[in-house]
Amino acid sequence: MQLSDTARSDACDAITALLDGGTLKFYTGTQPTDISDDPAGTLLATVTLASPSFGDAASGVCSIEPTETVLAVANGTATWARFADSAGNTVMDVSVGTTSSEELVFDDVSFVTGGEVAITSLTITVPGS
Repeated sequence: MQLSDTARSDACDAITALLDGGTLKFYTGTQPTDISDDPAGTLLATVTLASPSFGDAASGVCSIEPTETVLAVANGTATWARFADSAGNTVMDVSVGTTSSEELVFDDVSFVTGGEVAITSLTITVPGS
């Protein structure tokens, strides 16, 4: 399948609209194999997303609006994260790590209880082919 830039951007905008006012939760452990499964691992932090949560897409890429700083609620290494809408319904799960092979890349994935967590840069990309 190949998508035009317009189709990619519309798809990205539709996905990110679901996230407006939702959450991004970071977990340790193994990412569930099915998005409908309950979270596995320890909840490390919950970041509340703005509304709108992302800017308008360009060429299938949406960039996040910076989030408020929250404090981590547990110690651990983040290995995956779950995006949910404002009603708590799961929208997507992503892998977390320090390398480009992960879907959500951080400089440091070690969370410490009481440590600050904020998202300043994050993009969602809908591929063209």
